[in-house]
Amino acid sequence: MDNINASSVEAVAQLAEQKVKVERYGDIDYIITAKGASPIFHDPRPGVIEVDNLDALCSYFQYDPEELIKKHGAIVIIHGYDCVSLSTGIYGPEGVRTRLIRAQSKTECFDFTFSRDLESIIIGLQSCFVRTDQTQELIDFLSLVSIDNGASFQDNGISQSVTVRNKTTGKKKWANAPGSLELTPFRTFLELDQPESLFVFRLQQHGGEVKVTLHGADGGAWKLEAVKRIRKYLKKQLPEDVMIL
Repeated sequence: MDNINASSVEAVAQLAEQKVKVERYGDIDYIITAKGASPIFHDPRPGVIEVDNLDALCSYFQYDPEELIKKHGAIVIIHGYDCVSLSTGIYGPEGVRTRLIRAQSKTECFDFTFSRDLESIIIGLQSCFVRTDQTQELIDFLSLVSIDNGASFQDNGISQSVTVRNKTTGKKKWANAPGSLELTPFRTFLELDQPESLFVFRLQQHGGEVKVTLHGADGGAWKLEAVKRIRKYLKKQLPEDVMIL
């Protein structure tokens, strides 16, 4: 039903209500009634191709297998940091636009909505973040937090201190926890350099267990940066005259 436009629906309704005939003139079918002739516009548009990367979208543009882009032009729409679509220009008597392909990123992202124990947060930092100096410093700090017989905390609401083990002697000592730091999670298409952003780091103690939370502190500015990087990437891959919104 998605490919049947308003004219086709009206034509079927007329056929059901009264005696009419259909005649073809050139490449267009017409319904002939006592009131006159009405064209029937067929709109056999293809289904949208779903992919999970930008390279596939660019390849489709370059090959243009149905030659719809060659005939009707193209427009690329960046819907956000994880979604891009390619559509034709407007064409046909009713001014339709066909969406040809959509790239939806399926990058496995770190879930920031809940606290994690030390082992889980270290695994998450190693698997879901770009390895940077600050990421490695945080991993090193967490790996030294002493959890034997419970960890000791000092927290004034702004900064935190926790007992850690000395790498050489194994003895406990106080160390300041990082309050905020720049990290680079995987959050957008993997063809791009991932946007970094500021995070607030907090330690919590639940009984004898240490919990860790990371809170985004850039107001979502990384999403705008991701869109800028998507646009820059597409401009390099596609012809200069392609409109990118």
